[in-house]
Order: sequence, then structure tokens, then C-alpha cells
Amino acid sequence: MSEEGWTLMRPLVFDFADDAEALKQESEYMFGYKYLVCPVLEAGISTMRVYLPVNEGGWEDFRTGEVLEGGRYHDVPVSLEDIPVFVRI
Repeated sequence: MSEEGWTLMRPLVFDFADDAEALKQESEYMFGYKYLVCPVLEAGISTMRVYLPVNEGGWEDFRTGEVLEGGRYHDVPVSLEDIPVFVRI
């Protein structure tokens, strides 16, 4: 990856430039090619609305294994121990 000039952590615009909703996301980022990280920035919440960019195979919730559709928002559980991380399928 770095040999090709890509950064390890990068904004969604790098990978999903054609997804207008992905471009609006200010805190979500890609970690490498496969992992979408959604930091929790609000104290005391138990669910968080995350956007999963358009991706043909969908996204797998790293914590639960559940496969979610891309190109839409999802409400996912969060806690001090778990932040939302999704794997590009």
C-alpha cells in the first residue's frame, strides 16, 4: 500500500469519491483498504448512526459478523469497549 503512495489511514473521499454521501462523513475513515472505522465522538451514547459507503459486496461488522448493505446509514450499538469497525467484503 505505502509502496503505491497510499496512506494507511485516509478519509472516505480517497476510496469512495463517487459516493456523495461518503464525502459528507467527517469522522469515519479507512484503515488500509479493508477496514472502515467509525470513531465515537459523543459521550454517553449507546447507539450511533454510521454511513457505510456503496460497496458491491457490502460490509461485515467486525464485532458481530453481521453483513450490512452499503450506500446507506445504519444505527449500530456502541460502548466504551467497542467502536464500530466494518470490513469491506
